[in-house]
Amino acid sequence: METEYQNLDWAIPIIKQQLKEYPTSKISTVFKRLRNNPRLTLFGDYPLYVMVIKELKKQNRSINKSEIKNAFKISKELRNKKTIVDTLFNTEFCA
Repeated sequence: METEYQNLDWAIPIIKQQLKEYPTSKISTVFKRLRNNPRLTLFGDYPLYVMVIKELKKQNRSINKSEIKNAFKISKELRNKKTIVDTLFNTEFCA
């Protein structure tokens, strides 16, 4: 019997592929693609959003607070969580 550990390494190539195909993709579009991936079902919405935002920042995309807020509207888990939006926006990878 082989043990498998779940991690977010699966998300990075998916995010990069989405951004390569559609360079102007919004956070919510990339998140939807991740959320629909069966390999990432064990993870909550917040870690997926963090991965998306980190990859966008690596590509020198500017991210504003309203873009994060709008992206959170599609998440049942994070909808209406203003303090989380503020925290995510103010972290080092969004500044």
